[in-house]
Amino acid sequence: MTAKMDRRTFLKTTAAAVVAVSMSGMLTGCGDAGTDTDFGGYTAKVVGWDTAEHPSSLNSTTPWWAEFKVKVYLKNLDKDGWKFQCKQNFRMTVDGQTQPLMDGTGAAGDLPSKDSGVVTFGMGWESRSGYLNFKMTDRALYQKIADKKAEVCVVIGGMDVKETYTLDYTTKTFVLKK
Repeated sequence: MTAKMDRRTFLKTTAAAVVAVSMSGMLTGCGDAGTDTDFGGYTAKVVGWDTAEHPSSLNSTTPWWAEFKVKVYLKNLDKDGWKFQCKQNFRMTVDGQTQPLMDGTGAAGDLPSKDSGVVTFGMGWESRSGYLNFKMTDRALYQKIADKKAEVCVVIGGMDVKETYTLDYTTKTFVLKK
């Protein structure tokens, strides 16, 4: 069965479709992707966190340490691929003390590639999300985080543009400082 459509109905339907399609582009600005800051070739934001403790063992000389894992969303704004240097663009402090960013381990979910602090974008406009692992060796400082008493900050950016995210213990998320 086919329905007949006159010219007037066709034009109304077409106009409604055009409006719907054009409005969908405006609605994408309401989501999280619209809040990313352009740091000069890339956008980045903190989207989560986790920890992993590594206790020392009785038969090893390896001392206690912990990972503070910061989940980050990165997007390449360049039309070509490039290598993103994480250690130059991310910093984490706990009560003002800088925690060193570890190289990638090759584990699933790590953002930098194995044995480097680099994220390789093979093509333009590509995006990635994953964990940056910061190594903590001060057990008392780690305990202050567990007790929700330490100020944990993650700084993203280079020389010109920087953003600081602070851990909010009540929501268990990082919040962009205004």
